[in-house]
Amino acid sequence: MERTKKSKQKKNVLFSFFGTGTMRIFKIRRAGPVVVNTDVDRAVRTETEFNMRSIRFLLVIITAMFVVLGTLMMVLGISVYSHFHSFSTFFETGMIRMTPSIMSVFGGAVLVIISLLGLIGSLRLSTCLVNLYAFILMLLFIFQLAIVIVSFNAAGDHLYMNYIDIPVNMYSDPEIQREIDMLQSSLFCCGSYSFEDYLGVTFGPYQPVVVATVLLAGEYVTLTLPESCCFSVVNGHCDRVPQRGCKSELFGALVQNSTVLGIVGISVILMTLLGIIFALLLARSIRKLKSARGLLAWRIRESVIVARQAEEKQQQSQQSEANQVHIEPQLSSTA
Repeated sequence: MERTKKSKQKKNVLFSFFGTGTMRIFKIRRAGPVVVNTDVDRAVRTETEFNMRSIRFLLVIITAMFVVLGTLMMVLGISVYSHFHSFSTFFETGMIRMTPSIMSVFGGAVLVIISLLGLIGSLRLSTCLVNLYAFILMLLFIFQLAIVIVSFNAAGDHLYMNYIDIPVNMYSDPEIQREIDMLQSSLFCCGSYSFEDYLGVTFGPYQPVVVATVLLAGEYVTLTLPESCCFSVVNGHCDRVPQRGCKSELFGALVQNSTVLGIVGISVILMTLLGIIFALLLARSIRKLKSARGLLAWRIRESVIVARQAEEKQQQSQQSEANQVHIEPQLSSTA
């Protein structure tokens, strides 16, 4: 009997030892904190932030160049328009409704305003503003392409000369006289096609005229010309008369200014294309960074919740063990 009781006591001790050890191991495994390895997430986020900062820096530089180019377009457009608006008398109304200078001023103003929108969006890391900036740049790209086409079309199409009319036969009108004199003095030209246009023109008694001796059809002919046709006047006689007419000179000035506007427009188009590319890349980087931050925050929140639940279960198990009453087995004595 004693041997049987001793063997039972040994079994109970072994069972209690292995049982409590197993329960402790199980509790440690269940109650251990959940560790979230964020090394990969941090590496991805760091790389994304670096790429985003680089793209944002380049986009800010391009946006600043947009402001400069837009201001340059407005200044050139206003100067060209003011220069040729003084000669609007000689242009037909259909030609001056939508000229390259007017389109350049409008495009430059829009470019400056849109550049401010892109600058705000890149600094605030707003995906909506950056995408809107890229979309408007696409529309502006098409508009600037139209400006370049119109500019070089005006530079190469001689049909525009048909829209220029210099009424030298109406020189006796004081208003027409003032406009023609200003044109001839500014461009150093004479007449519409040449000084021969003044043959047979009647001048008023108070109009400034000079006498010039010119070679015409192999013979020297004395003509009465406006004073604005002469380079130098000595005692009422003109020494030098311009050989070119004002129509070709005015068209040449128009071509020259249109070419300048076209070249500026090409540079703006290239910069606009770069701006579209970097704006789309920046929007993509912002979305990627926000997604990485959201995923990391979700994982951290999940690990905190799991750790809190494990801690609560551990506390409950400890309380249940504390409430249990352990009764030592009594050994029966034999007399």
